[in-house]
Amino acid sequence: MNFSGLFKPKNEMKIGKHFRLEVKSGETADYRTVEKIDLLDKKERESLAKYMKENGLKIKAGIYDLNQATTFKRALEILQFESIK
Repeated sequence: MNFSGLFKPKNEMKIGKHFRLEVKSGETADYRTVEKIDLLDKKERESLAKYMKENGLKIKAGIYDLNQATTFKRALEILQFESIK
């Protein structure tokens, strides 16, 4: 087992519940949507929303499995983005 992704600096464990984000075809899931996802850590949520806003991105339609402890970096790997036109 590898628990390296669960620990923050100073050996603080990050544990959270899983949740599913579903973006349906035709929906716009931009940075404003991300700002409303209270299940994500505030710091990580703010980083993700800022990144999306600065780069003019929205989340592509699909189903995404996340965790309350999902980091900004990990969210970038999980979510699929497209440019806002």
